[in-house]
Amino acid sequence: MFHGVKQKESTRDDGTARKSVDILNVNEFKHHDYEEMTWFLKYFAKKYPDITRLYSIGYSVQNRKLWVMEISDNPGKHEAGEPEIKYIGNIHGNEALGRELLLQLIKYFCENYEDSSKVKSLVDTTGIHILPSMNPDGYEMAAVRGKGNKLVGKRNAFRVDLNRNFPDQFFPSTTGLPQSEVKAVMDWIKAYPFVLSASLHSGALVALYPYDDSPSGQSLYSATPDDDVFRRLAKTYSQAHPVMHLANPKWNCTDQKEEHFIDGITNGASWSSLSGGMQDYNYVHSNCFEITLELGCDRFPKSSDLEKYWHDNKKALIELTQQVHYGVSGFVKNTQGEPLSDATISVADRRHDVTTSKDGDYWRLLVPGSYEVTARANGFQPQTHLVELRSSEGKVINFTLKPNQEVGTKLSLVAGEDELLDRVITGTYVTEDTADPREHIIQPSHNDRDEQSYKKHVLHPGLTTAPNLKYRLTTRLSIEDELLHGVTAQGSGMSEESKTDDSSGEGGGSGDDTSSHDKQESDRPVIIQKPLKLAKPASVQAPAKHTSVQTPAKPASVQTPAKPASVQTPAKPASVQTPAKLSSNKTSPGINTKPTKRNSVQIPKKPASVEAKKETQLKIAVTDKRFSKLIGSNVACRLVGKKGLKNGILKWVGHLPKLPLDNAHLIAGVELLTDDKLGTDGTYRGVRYFKSSPRRGYFFRLKDCKAKKH
Repeated sequence: MFHGVKQKESTRDDGTARKSVDILNVNEFKHHDYEEMTWFLKYFAKKYPDITRLYSIGYSVQNRKLWVMEISDNPGKHEAGEPEIKYIGNIHGNEALGRELLLQLIKYFCENYEDSSKVKSLVDTTGIHILPSMNPDGYEMAAVRGKGNKLVGKRNAFRVDLNRNFPDQFFPSTTGLPQSEVKAVMDWIKAYPFVLSASLHSGALVALYPYDDSPSGQSLYSATPDDDVFRRLAKTYSQAHPVMHLANPKWNCTDQKEEHFIDGITNGASWSSLSGGMQDYNYVHSNCFEITLELGCDRFPKSSDLEKYWHDNKKALIELTQQVHYGVSGFVKNTQGEPLSDATISVADRRHDVTTSKDGDYWRLLVPGSYEVTARANGFQPQTHLVELRSSEGKVINFTLKPNQEVGTKLSLVAGEDELLDRVITGTYVTEDTADPREHIIQPSHNDRDEQSYKKHVLHPGLTTAPNLKYRLTTRLSIEDELLHGVTAQGSGMSEESKTDDSSGEGGGSGDDTSSHDKQESDRPVIIQKPLKLAKPASVQAPAKHTSVQTPAKPASVQTPAKPASVQTPAKPASVQTPAKLSSNKTSPGINTKPTKRNSVQIPKKPASVEAKKETQLKIAVTDKRFSKLIGSNVACRLVGKKGLKNGILKWVGHLPKLPLDNAHLIAGVELLTDDKLGTDGTYRGVRYFKSSPRRGYFFRLKDCKAKKH
């Protein structure tokens, strides 16, 4: 019985397809109502079954199907590693041009698959999904009684503007809960790993890119973290269009104000801020980058003009489809080769992440440049790759993630030398640093995953903020907001901040935590309200006020008078100021710290030669023995705020003065391959750490460098 029903439906569809051939001329440029559009789509689905699939994502308010045509060499199945793109038309029912252009695009792909190598390549390597009409109810109203009206048919049957009905990142909805058409598109976006999208409109001639709204709600430029990517996508379309990119294109509409845009593109919010827009929803709540295409001032052009509109936009639509392959893509798998779904792909200094699909594949659109791409997954160690992208290039970057250590196990800083070397070479290292300072500059207004807190776009989601976790694992080539805390030292090429870390021993000058602590305490007198009680009187008396501590170059000898001095105890305890070290109850033999009046206490300390010796040791530039095997290897290092890498040869690894003595603050001395205006001969503050040609010696944080394969 079930199979009979299916057969009956199939027969009915075949009959509809045959009927469409008889009553519909698919080669005619005309406006198609809902029934004609359905016949048109079924005709091409029937004629080209190997590369097409017709499916519905839901229903409109008036129960019309929201038809989607999929065009691919393997329709009906997501091919692992193959990106998906979607086109949506007619979200405003009275803007009919986009609907007709997308029908022509379906026809073009189908009829040219065998004859055009470019079309065949796109279809074979891309999943293309086309929704010609998102608002079929509004179209029917506009086609019957509102072709020349700006408002009739714009909204759906419940009089809701569908392009104001999506969840917004800045403001609550002003149009109520998502309509059935909007809910269908939202579910569609979640069901497919779309990478790129375009929504076709009418009313102007411009390509718009997110954000469509701004935090203030005013019409101001509102940039996404991927503003450069969106500008490239918009410009790709406008420059392939014969007139959109022109400074003063011809304007054919006398009933509305003429508008022109530089290069034919503009930021959506800068033009007219709106909340609840579809292109912002795509970017904020999925991996998909969507732009909006305003294809002309005439919303419902004459049928005789449709052919010209198609020829104006055909090349631009093909070029935009090609953009889905530019950037980085690949797979994230575990060490057994199994795909990891919902792994996070992050790009350094871009507050927008993408996630892997069920097959472990991902796509990240990027403009040409140098990037640090990191993959993270729950229960696995992150992994980072450096990527160089050229113009119109897509690179495959695969990740293989190793499982984490057992829960609760801390990674040790004193691991074996080979293990540490391996972590440095692969970009993985252990640090007891706090969370990356760049996490604190994220602006909440641009949080890209507000509804899914576990996917918020922190720059380093792999770092834990638990206070009791001493060691943290990071796996990226980080770009720090500060390079070695400071200002450029004259003739050194090295930077140091005027205010050092608290842990470095402010004013200590050595970087040794113990000696710095000693010096700090000697400058901080502690008020003791009770005089110390000692077992027996001493020959030296401590003053009640203003004790001065004198540290001689050599240990001082304590003079004992012939007769013990009588110890005067004041009626009220005097306020005694002693160094912090003297607050302890432990006293040196033969020294009485019980307060009397105005006698100086001379406390023997370490000879000055000991401290001098400690400072002298810092001037001996010895490479950390754990990294001795890496000396002489080729490395690539990055500078804050600059694109590209500095290549050179690793000459030295160790610590510099006034920096904490931990792995997070290891410094790499590199001899650059080319001269640099800030380069030195390997010296810093008068100490030579390595030998280098003049103007080629440079100091980097070790974690900003990565070994290059020969």
